[in-house]
Amino acid sequence: MKTKILLIVCVLFISGEVFSQVYGPWTDLGTVTYTNDKIGIGTQNTGESLLKVQGSLHPAFEIANSSNTLLQLGVPTSPNDFATGSILGDIVIRTKGDINGHQGIIFYNTNNDANGANYFAFGDAGNGLWMKIFNNKTVKIDGKLFAKEIEVKTNVWADFVFKSDYKLMPLNELERFIKENNHLPNIPTEAEVKTDGINVAEMNVKLLQKIEELTLYVIQLKKENEQIMESLQKFK
Repeated sequence: MKTKILLIVCVLFISGEVFSQVYGPWTDLGTVTYTNDKIGIGTQNTGESLLKVQGSLHPAFEIANSSNTLLQLGVPTSPNDFATGSILGDIVIRTKGDINGHQGIIFYNTNNDANGANYFAFGDAGNGLWMKIFNNKTVKIDGKLFAKEIEVKTNVWADFVFKSDYKLMPLNELERFIKENNHLPNIPTEAEVKTDGINVAEMNVKLLQKIEELTLYVIQLKKENEQIMESLQKFK
């Protein structure tokens, strides 16, 4: 009987020690610690974080699928760490692996329909960086935009100027308008541009309209000049 009681006490003691090691205030599992419901990898000091990953060289956090396509969050510890051009103080988010011919990162914001219509995405399709913004079609950049090529789509163009029913303003009326308003007809004023800016597609259409109107004026003047020359020839 005493032997059985002693055995039970030993089992309870060993179980308690194991339990306290696994579920105690903190557990040291090599580079992983668990303390006060917080997990530290490479550190016991998790601070305010529920999960903290810390390292002196190339610290990173990764999420990967079975094909080893992964998203990596890294904190550079030296120049060009994780990304070309990175420096100390940067945070680098990058993808690795390529199973569909491209890599992309999508920032998705669910909407009431939960249909994936609201998202911002960018990546590399093999021929340069692509960027997509869906649903909310407004992009704001507080600064200069540098690009090798920009394609702007519009549903109207200025070729209506060359239609037979287009009414070209007579030159004397155009001159009077310019003297009174200090700008061309259908072109925003300097004050309007300074206040509201310009719509690139809309302004290109307006500028083309003025070029086409100018072309018609030149053709018109050429015809008038030829008529004058013909009249002069008759008096010779």
